[in-house]
Amino acid sequence: MQLAVVRRRWNIYLISHLREAKLTNILSLIKDSRRLLDNLVVIVGLIAFCGPWAFDRIMVPAQYECSFPIVRLYGDFCGVPLSGFRLIYWVGVGTFQSIIAFVRGIGDLSEVIRGMLICILIVILLVPFPYTLFLSLTRTTAFRTWLMIGVWGIAIILALLVGAANFPELYLAQWGTWLYLVVAVAAFILGVAGLGSDTEG
Repeated sequence: MQLAVVRRRWNIYLISHLREAKLTNILSLIKDSRRLLDNLVVIVGLIAFCGPWAFDRIMVPAQYECSFPIVRLYGDFCGVPLSGFRLIYWVGVGTFQSIIAFVRGIGDLSEVIRGMLICILIVILLVPFPYTLFLSLTRTTAFRTWLMIGVWGIAIILALLVGAANFPELYLAQWGTWLYLVVAVAAFILGVAGLGSDTEG
């Protein structure tokens, strides 16, 4: 009976130490590969912005098919996929034009506010990439890691909102949004794991 108890305690001790050693090895690997992983996040993130994020709605009667890459949105409307970069360009130009129109007294303030809010949203989604690249080129501190976690956490929430608000059932047709979300989650996890490695701060 006592021998069985001793064996059980030894097994528990051995398993706990193996898990601790495995976790230490993982954290060490993340620390050693941090620059490579950060650069990979930036590269895949740019690929995500090359993919479709939204649709330019066009009228196509329901009895006609929408040819690829155009997809049926609903009723008599199909959507032409817009890449993240093209969407940024459209929003930027549209917001600038609405501001000019408002200054001339022929525009609507609500359009200006709407455009500015979308621009802020886009900026927040873009900010994590130059910051992650900055971290890959500098020494990582605990404060900088926490800041990166916060930035990517906000990006995850916004990407979820964008994906959920823009025909989520067509996730394959707007893979850019969901690839960005995968990148954001991965970067967030890397940031949390980075807190377990040696940092200056």
